[in-house]
Amino acid sequence: MKKVLSILVLSLLLSGNAYSKIIELKKCDRGTFKYNSKYFDKRSFIIDTSKSTVQLVTILTESQYKKDEKEFIKKFGSTKGLERISTIDYEIEYVDNKFVKATKDWKSSRDPDLVTTIEIDLKKKVVFMRIHKNHNTRSKHQCK
Repeated sequence: MKKVLSILVLSLLLSGNAYSKIIELKKCDRGTFKYNSKYFDKRSFIIDTSKSTVQLVTILTESQYKKDEKEFIKKFGSTKGLERISTIDYEIEYVDNKFVKATKDWKSSRDPDLVTTIEIDLKKKVVFMRIHKNHNTRSKHQCK
């Protein structure tokens, strides 16, 4: 009986993440702004199907952060709001072997009607981002 129970528990543990994947699209450009290792240590979209999330991760190089810090202080008087590591989480609405669609509802921000949608072509490593409200702003991110 203990063996049967052990096998059952083990099989449940192993089968839980059988279809989950983590895919990272790295060194992503944004429109005509090309990825440059002088500015970024990382600029990636990380797709985690087990959590149903897509995360945009941007990490500035130390030298770029220091440059931005000086400009921020000059412009705003402090570094409040400046981050070296920036993350934005999107909720996956659809995923298959070729495409991912995810959204971010910004209800807690200053603009409660703002929604961002991203559509990812996994084969071409292209992310289309659209910001909805009274206007539609669209950008293309080509990744490596």
